[in-house]
Amino acid sequence: MTGPNSIRHRHLLLAVWVAIVCAYIVYKPVSNNFVLYPMLISVVVISGIAFVRSDRKVDRSLVIMAATWALFVAFGVTVAVLRGAESWVRVLVFTAFWPALFALLVLGFRRWAIRILFWAAAVVTVFIGGLFIVGALTASGRLPFDVLPTWVTAPQTLRYVIDAEGVVALSAHALPSLLWWAPMWIATLFCGRHNKYLPPTWLRILAAGLAVAGTMVAWRRGIVVAVLLTPVLILVAWLCMAFRNSAQIPVTRQRIQSWLVPVAGFLAVAGSTAFLVQTELVTILARGAGSVAVTLGFDDPSVDPSSIDLPNLVRSELTSQDDQLADALRVNESNVLTHAPDLTSLLFGRGFGASIDRGAVVRDMAPWQTELQYHMLFSWAGLVGVLLLLVVTFFAVKVLRKAFRREVSLRGILLVSVVGALATLVGNATNPYMQAPGHMWPVFLPLMVAAVMLRSAGEQVVTREEQAPRVLMKHSR
Repeated sequence: MTGPNSIRHRHLLLAVWVAIVCAYIVYKPVSNNFVLYPMLISVVVISGIAFVRSDRKVDRSLVIMAATWALFVAFGVTVAVLRGAESWVRVLVFTAFWPALFALLVLGFRRWAIRILFWAAAVVTVFIGGLFIVGALTASGRLPFDVLPTWVTAPQTLRYVIDAEGVVALSAHALPSLLWWAPMWIATLFCGRHNKYLPPTWLRILAAGLAVAGTMVAWRRGIVVAVLLTPVLILVAWLCMAFRNSAQIPVTRQRIQSWLVPVAGFLAVAGSTAFLVQTELVTILARGAGSVAVTLGFDDPSVDPSSIDLPNLVRSELTSQDDQLADALRVNESNVLTHAPDLTSLLFGRGFGASIDRGAVVRDMAPWQTELQYHMLFSWAGLVGVLLLLVVTFFAVKVLRKAFRREVSLRGILLVSVVGALATLVGNATNPYMQAPGHMWPVFLPLMVAAVMLRSAGEQVVTREEQAPRVLMKHSR
């Protein structure tokens, strides 16, 4: 016999499990796949059940977008078969299998899960940022102990080194999470103090500050560049959804004044904490931007990237041999992947999974793997594939604008999620993040939020499903 109490308990257990999954994916988005994959699939199954039990209405733009992506995949596979690209089956894992699962997550995503996601992410982000700061201070000898306990560093495979100039570099499994969460937490500071889907302002300030500071002291060039572009990403996200939109929110003087305190608090936390460790921060950022430009082919390709990686360093222990090879690979890939030897390759590409000639650069990578993902897609699918991807982008923006216009209460969350997706796509330009399912979900999050907004536009009713996360929040305070 099923009563109200049993239903409430089931919803509470469901909320707890979703919180655990969200926290784990933020904490460790890669490695331990025997744990990560079942967790991801579990929330997909939950979402699929929710979709089946709903009215199953799907916005037409979402259907067209999904169909165009399927056409893009089919096109790339067809070209691969015709042109003998032998690795196209392996490529389907991150071009078809996981996108299909995340598409199901989009269809069944629910409003109550948004609150759980941001609360879980806030706690984990503060922990990650704090861990990176403590690790950097430990490496630089500014704390009374020489090393961190193994039980702290081992789960993250946290490693840190320091050069003669006092510059620190870190690596950890959770570092890519800051690529999207640092910009997202900054964007939440513009969502108002009383947004019911977000943690309180003080926690958002702390999460944003420690995320940015952790990124700076960890010194991953691509992630740092994406985080520094956050103001631009926020502006782009706003223009995509609100420009010429009759329902856009006016930017009044009162609204700007309400942003000053949280933004000032974030700058104080991020700036003081990062500068505490990296005293050469400005120089590092300038040299890092130059290094990224060279590896993408935006600068003189004859310049050795190793000579401009870090301030006053030609090659130190900060940049491993693997990093040197990665820089050389990017320079080589930028030239090779953008060169079409014939008209057929220019128009149709060489097919999914086509191998790349690495020349004299040797690295332990599969023949079809690349660091530069967007160059790779052009090489695989040509101008026709690029056109199909532009169609996918067009309908994605159309869905976001429609959702922004129809639903008021989730506009801020939608803006934040779009900022995270843009940051992920920017970071993916220099590192193959989108080949890992634990890194894919930020790109699908705006569509998940938009689907909720389109499905429940105008509804302000609190359902029994939403009671569970509220109870969870009360017990967590």
